[in-house]
Amino acid sequence: MVGFLMATAHPSLRVAKAQHYFGSADRYLKANHRLAVRASIVADLLGDTTGQRIVDLGCGDGSISAGLAGQLTLIDQSSEMIELARRRIGNRATYRCADLHDVDAEGFDIALCIGVLAHVDDTARALAAVHRALRPGGLMILQLTDNAQPIGKLNSFLVSLSGKLQYRTTRMDDVLAAAAGFELIECRRHFLVPAGAHRLCGAALVPIERGVAALPWLARHGADAMLLLRKHHFTE
Repeated sequence: MVGFLMATAHPSLRVAKAQHYFGSADRYLKANHRLAVRASIVADLLGDTTGQRIVDLGCGDGSISAGLAGQLTLIDQSSEMIELARRRIGNRATYRCADLHDVDAEGFDIALCIGVLAHVDDTARALAAVHRALRPGGLMILQLTDNAQPIGKLNSFLVSLSGKLQYRTTRMDDVLAAAAGFELIECRRHFLVPAGAHRLCGAALVPIERGVAALPWLARHGADAMLLLRKHHFTE
């Protein structure tokens, strides 16, 4: 989620811009009302998580995982985000200020990877790190903005015009091809509004986006995709 970027030896301009933008947690979080919609979809996809070991990679302020039961581990590269998450969730979770690739093979039951892929340089490498962190048969919820969708193409164009933040283009087919060792269980879509609309309309968009997500015939056109994937039971 917010504030989480994969370290590279020679960070690109896109990554540098993202690091600068996410450095102000309050500025981003006050503008991003999609977090509430994503959190509700995550909870619906997972159901009861009591007793499960859950890692939230790129946890931001903890909005996505705060409502989940189980043993929570929240990881983000931003110390500011980690502090916000700690204030929100308290001692129900453990916290690490770390990079995605610092996560070892810890046998988590569930991994959340929300808002991360748009800010990494190598999708396959990032997903391999998540794969390593999960136990065989473990679940991952992966969020991506599918720029193969018409609204996704429009949003990419609008963001490129702003020049404020260069998101990496992602496509559903490319991400699934990079997700070696995972099988797709379910996909939920939402987000049918142009980029920047959430900053103008604020929280008023939350019920609209939840309504879109609840209508499959409409949601299938959404650019925001939430994938539920399972790690294969076999091990290398």
